[in-house]
Amino acid sequence: MKRNLLETLNAPITGEDVKRVLATPVFVRKDGGAASGPAGSRLLVREHMQGPQLTSFALRELGATVTLLRLTFEQPVELIEMLEPGEGSTFTARLWNADGWPVEVQLHLERFPERGPLVLKDIVGRDVHFTLIARSTRACLELTLQVVRLPLQGDEETSLPPLN
Repeated sequence: MKRNLLETLNAPITGEDVKRVLATPVFVRKDGGAASGPAGSRLLVREHMQGPQLTSFALRELGATVTLLRLTFEQPVELIEMLEPGEGSTFTARLWNADGWPVEVQLHLERFPERGPLVLKDIVGRDVHFTLIARSTRACLELTLQVVRLPLQGDEETSLPPLN
């Protein structure tokens, strides 16, 4: 039984949902076969060691070429500013650590040129929602999330290890 869009957006996403999404291609042809694409056509999450804790993420298909991405962090998130759009979406956010102190981070969602726009939809509590629009139903999702803690004024500059 298919649910309407509002039910889909409001339904809680369980661990089983996430496992199912990760085990199946993001985009599926109408005949039920997987869309062709590179072997690594899954959500790639690279989290910097000094960044905030990303506790979970979930993907929901909203149509043949539209996917909703939800990122859930350990701390509440507050958007500070969107940065110049480039190949993806970069924004600065403020999160609170376990001691209640604010930590500013920069999140960059990188998309590949053949993909369509990546739009920040909403930030509610610990959840950040994006809409991903592919240019065709054959496109597979390849997305990298990079989270880096911004140095506070007076912090010593530290050399950050590569995310690879």
